Amino acid sequence: MLAARLHAVGDLRVGEEPVPEAGPGMSLVRVTAVGICGSDLHWWDEGAIGDAVLTHPLVLGHEGAGVIAEGPRRGERVAIDPAIACGVCRACRDGYENLCYRIRFAGHAETDGMMREFMPWPSALLHPLPDGISDADGALLEPLGVAVHSVDLGHLPFGGTACVVGCGPIGLLLVGVLKTAGASSVLAVEPLEHRRKVASRFGADVVAEPGSPDLAGVGVDVAFEAAGTDEAIGLALESVRPGGRVVLAGIPGDDAIRFRASVARRKGLTIAMVRRMNRVYPRAISLAERGVVDLGSLVSSRAGLGTAAKAFGEAARRTGLKVIIEPLRCGSCVRSGWRWCSTAAACWRSFSSAVRLTREARAWAGSRRRPGRSWPGSGADGWRRGPGGGRSRSCPLASGRGSARPGSGWCSASWPDRGPPLRSCSWLSRSWDCSCSGGGWWPGSEVAEFR
Repeated sequence: MLAARLHAVGDLRVGEEPVPEAGPGMSLVRVTAVGICGSDLHWWDEGAIGDAVLTHPLVLGHEGAGVIAEGPRRGERVAIDPAIACGVCRACRDGYENLCYRIRFAGHAETDGMMREFMPWPSALLHPLPDGISDADGALLEPLGVAVHSVDLGHLPFGGTACVVGCGPIGLLLVGVLKTAGASSVLAVEPLEHRRKVASRFGADVVAEPGSPDLAGVGVDVAFEAAGTDEAIGLALESVRPGGRVVLAGIPGDDAIRFRASVARRKGLTIAMVRRMNRVYPRAISLAERGVVDLGSLVSSRAGLGTAAKAFGEAARRTGLKVIIEPLRCGSCVRSGWRWCSTAAACWRSFSSAVRLTREARAWAGSRRRPGRSWPGSGADGWRRGPGGGRSRSCPLASGRGSARPGSGWCSASWPDRGPPLRSCSWLSRSWDCSCSGGGWWPGSEVAEFR
């Protein structure tokens, strides 16, 4: 399999590694989508985050979704909760698993993360994804969970007012969650124009840049800081009313927070610190499934593992919103037990019949088998999938087992007279960027899979 490991500051290398084995209580997951988080950028740009320092090559990534590759839940699409709490320490016993003294977290310290094709992970932390949530959206359930947890800490009064300083992905999700939670007015503060525009779409009632006259004497009930800078914290303190609350969700680069104590003291403010999330995945999944928060609109670009280093550079420039790494992404190569590197194979946009794969057909134009390779979840001989034609919007005998993305969807069916199960992405796909976020299915084509 391929994995992207950070060896030093800015030194992200992609290489072949053995497929790991899943031990007792674990499942092997074929990773389909991973978001690049601000904390990943700290590792990439600084070789550290907080008091944790890079000591060995580390696989980054903690916002992820995938498909279980082996075992009784094989084929199930899941969101991956990145935090493994010990369950026995004082924090865990008190119900604060996110504050666990011995927590292991994907892509942090000694625990490899999700920017690889396969990863073993505790089965209890793999949350089933509903059909209406794409794999990319499933990866974004983690930052959505952070936003939900932050709002929990804010104790927003019903019909109260709020301010969000910093409109990166978590800040934007905070805006959406606050409106859903009943906030009568949300002020969003962000220096970048393209993010201010998105904040308005997410429901912000007032959008301003730092230094704007709109910030004078605001007096909100709760202020949320999601930028990780002293300036953002100062703006949050200034925006809240006396006796209000300030929730700090950003992670400072130098592991230090500085603000004017006189402002906080004279206002009698309560300050809460956000540490990831605590048991919120079911609520985050419910919000996404009901379409309350539009996760898909946060994705500004996608990349395969082979171009992960370039994707990190793009994310660090903050010219977009969320960059998604898709280990199965169509590109120069598709890695699902098959490998091919032809223009025709990279992106199928034709509805015409080209090649029909059967149990007897072992190759198709533009592809070649990787000798001796048997992948988890594939046939014993290593053959995985190849494209076929067709423009069908649905599959007869379909089991309705999943959806690549809302508004399109794929189905699964068995064809006794034609061999392998068949899944198809309807041609009403959201985009034509040849994304494999639906688990490797190709927009506008049918894909057969050997089991």
